[in-house]
Amino acid sequence: MKKLLALILASALIFTAATVLVTAEDPEPDERGFVITPSCSETNPLGGGSKDVYTMIDGDYNQSCANGGQYDTYTGSAATNAWFALTFDHNVHVTGIEFTEGNHYDDGGWFTETPSVQIFKDGAWTDAESSCSPAYGEHGSNATFTFTLTEAVWCEGIRVTGTPGGYDTFVGCSELVPLYDDIENPTYPEKAPNERGFNITPGCSVRNPLGGGSKDIDTITDGDYNETGANDGQYDTYTGSPTTNAWFALTFDHNVHVTGVEFTEGLHYDNGGWFDPAPSVQVLKAG
Repeated sequence: MKKLLALILASALIFTAATVLVTAEDPEPDERGFVITPSCSETNPLGGGSKDVYTMIDGDYNQSCANGGQYDTYTGSAATNAWFALTFDHNVHVTGIEFTEGNHYDDGGWFTETPSVQIFKDGAWTDAESSCSPAYGEHGSNATFTFTLTEAVWCEGIRVTGTPGGYDTFVGCSELVPLYDDIENPTYPEKAPNERGFNITPGCSVRNPLGGGSKDIDTITDGDYNETGANDGQYDTYTGSPTTNAWFALTFDHNVHVTGVEFTEGLHYDNGGWFDPAPSVQVLKAG
């Protein structure tokens, strides 16, 4: 259900707006506080899987087993080792790693035995003792395994490594996720409006304005504050008929902790373009 974040209501004959900007706090920010860079022992795979190594951290666990949802090490040549790695731009207190394997084929797609875990610290990869759940063994495509370190460690990366299986000796990775419980000096970059983590849908009491302003309701969230006063930079409620109420609204597709709303009024004319008296603010919760 969409949540109505802010609904401005007031008695007015004509209400014009250039930009409405909501001010909100996300109660569950999704930025982790550090950047992950994926890598693989094979940088130029030749199979039918994805050629983009970032497929391993795209959040798609490829439940449909679609081939493009994995990154694999297939080259057609024999290999004795394969690895999938995550490195960080911060020092992270790592507790383990979650590895979701890719598709299995007649000629390969798995490790011959339980892969080992290594951590990257001080510029070098070193072995890290870990346990695997469930046990790595007889399994099919897209199985997920959680490797838990015997002792959590501060490091700048973690990877799974082992001997690729099948007669074409390759292994695939659908998803690779670091497990951690702390970050040294995390950074949370400020989001641009189109990266806020939720979608905004603007609305207005008048759907078909007849004035010279924009007929596109998205004008009130386009980020253009209409400094030049150009008429098409605003959306107004002019219809030529008197009205006793007008409103502009923003709805979200997520529940958001709202702290206020910023309203930039549009052009004033001899016959209207403002609220009288001052507008009030309303919120809609749970329908």
